Amino acid sequence: MTTDPQARVRAEVARLWEVARAEFPILKHHSTPAVFFDVRGRAAGRAKRNGGLCSVHFNPILLHENEEYFLSHTVPHEVAHLLDYIVFNGWGHNSSWKACCAALGMEEITRCHSLDTSNSIVRVVSRHEVSCGCAGTRKVSAVIHNRMLRGSHYRCNACGKRLELKKVEFSSCTPESSC
Repeated sequence: MTTDPQARVRAEVARLWEVARAEFPILKHHSTPAVFFDVRGRAAGRAKRNGGLCSVHFNPILLHENEEYFLSHTVPHEVAHLLDYIVFNGWGHNSSWKACCAALGMEEITRCHSLDTSNSIVRVVSRHEVSCGCAGTRKVSAVIHNRMLRGSHYRCNACGKRLELKKVEFSSCTPESSC
């Protein structure tokens, strides 16, 4: 048995597909889904279909941090989506998907995971406050904020007045003062 997590996931997808073939004869003409490790962000996995080709995609960071959970929950969850589509022409987390999960031997069938995703978040978007004539303050992206710092001008979509950067006040702390 291999210890490489991605190899273990590929082997589990192949094993589950053989279990499904025994349960659903329609699958005998369908090849084992391709496996990719390209999901980013909070999602643990995705099942995709493109015509007759099916694939499952997994989050490599969440796999590395939660290998056993992935093998027992995420992999069958995503394979069940493909089965649901091929066998029942379904999609989503409906009763036919739950039946596919049960056919694959899943005992705990859940729609979403509760894994810690703090290490797999792609990026955090910072927002900066600006003011206009109608709403007090609004928030803009870092890109817009930086453009405004370099002299670009933007107008409020609601009132048409020019957006102004909010002044950030800093206290003057010195090593001698207690601030």
